[in-house]
Amino acid sequence: IVDSNSNILDSLQSPRGSEGAKTAMLLQSSLMKLQLLLVATKVFNQLCVRNERRQFLQVDAWQWPPLVASDLALRESAGSSGEEMTSEDDSAVDGAFVMKNSKIRAVLTYIPQVIPFKQRLSIFQSLLELDKAAVYGGDGSHGAIAAALGFGTSAVRIEVRRDRIVDDAFDALHDMPAVRLKGKVQVEFISGQGYHEAGIDGGGLFKEFLDAFSKSAFDPNFGLFVPTSTQLLTPKPSVHLELDYFNFIGKMMGKALYERVLLESEFAGGFLNLLLGRTNSFDDLYYLDEQMYRSLVNLRQFASSGGDIKSLELFFESSRKSDDQVVDKELIPGGSAIRVDNSNVHSYIHLLSHYKQNLETAEQCHAFVSGFRSIIPLEWIRMFSTRELQLLISGDRRPIDIADMQRHVHYASGYHESQPYIQAFWRIVSEMSPEDQGNLLRFVTSCSRQPLMGFGQLNPTFCIQQTPMYSSGVEMVESPRLPSAATCMNLLKLPKYDSEEMLKEKLLYAIRSNSGFELS
Repeated sequence: IVDSNSNILDSLQSPRGSEGAKTAMLLQSSLMKLQLLLVATKVFNQLCVRNERRQFLQVDAWQWPPLVASDLALRESAGSSGEEMTSEDDSAVDGAFVMKNSKIRAVLTYIPQVIPFKQRLSIFQSLLELDKAAVYGGDGSHGAIAAALGFGTSAVRIEVRRDRIVDDAFDALHDMPAVRLKGKVQVEFISGQGYHEAGIDGGGLFKEFLDAFSKSAFDPNFGLFVPTSTQLLTPKPSVHLELDYFNFIGKMMGKALYERVLLESEFAGGFLNLLLGRTNSFDDLYYLDEQMYRSLVNLRQFASSGGDIKSLELFFESSRKSDDQVVDKELIPGGSAIRVDNSNVHSYIHLLSHYKQNLETAEQCHAFVSGFRSIIPLEWIRMFSTRELQLLISGDRRPIDIADMQRHVHYASGYHESQPYIQAFWRIVSEMSPEDQGNLLRFVTSCSRQPLMGFGQLNPTFCIQQTPMYSSGVEMVESPRLPSAATCMNLLKLPKYDSEEMLKEKLLYAIRSNSGFELS
């Protein structure tokens, strides 16, 4: 700011009269304070990023005391009224809601980490609810934006084959305006044999659809994403002809976040940085390619110790394998003929790191980010770190709070919390290993991680339903049924076995084999 206003400072340095001198000194002092504030903010944020990579302070050491509720209040801006919008508008409510307290909004913009994560999460969820009310009406009635764009309240209906779920969803939804996609989507599954599966989608089937879609779309075998050395996902560098698919998958991940549906997929920090509108730096390379990062660190140390870089026969180019072929890309014009030496090694390290993280998959990332932000505007999520954004996408890896799960469960078809059998069930669950508790949660909800704000926010509510122990009703004809689940409804179908030992045996077998899905 001081540099860009040097002409103002020049005029302040030669004021007219004593009053002018005082004014000039006050203005100059204010500019210096502002410059100091900007520098201090930048350093503070850099320290927070460093702490996120290699922790040297506890998270709460960066935080202010929790804010009062009035400081977190949101107001709807004039831009969300839906006026002058067209059906082609893919971001009709981008940034439409702002904080009533302008100072808190500034804090959320520049140093959001000082506000506890749960309070920022509460703000984000309030933004979602306000947006849903503006687009389609909170109670299912017409919202202002839906009315302005001519959309009715009826759900979009699609049919998808389970074995071609990504392609069928793309064909049905990729041309749909993002504002329309924010509304209800009802799914009908078609089995591998070509039959329409039974079931009426009241919201649960769409959750099952999002889960199955994400697992297929982010599967490395599908060809759009690849795992890093730490098994985190990032776009595949060699894919250039599927940008429409990247854009659509970005929309669907945004839709999952919009509907608070947790996904199992976990992403590399560099990719999440791009979703947050941040450029990756050298240290972020560690999360994309640990081996390359360590090699470049060793190269820098070798140069600092006086080693002869030229002897390593490096050039200003990047190489990667694509379809069993080696593809070279020049880092600078003519880079394949420019040898790396001690005078330019630091430039080489910077250019190679920048290319691998920000340029190599720029087209794919841009397409994905564009689709994602058409559902979830950048202004809504830039208050989170990459780790926190991953929590929003896939939930919390901390040990599952079984007591909280038990407080927010419903019982059906004869079960009740007071029954000894149900008490035995919870005793078995509480004694399970953390891995098996995660298996149980995945078995019932399709995600092994609990909701960030607790099981009270799980939608639909976790439910345990009593089912017959024998399919035919004839005990001597068959073995007792295994527990099964309807993940679309977060429903555990639990037979009433003859003993606690049999209950434990059957339950563990079912959740470990992950083979109990049944559609109600």
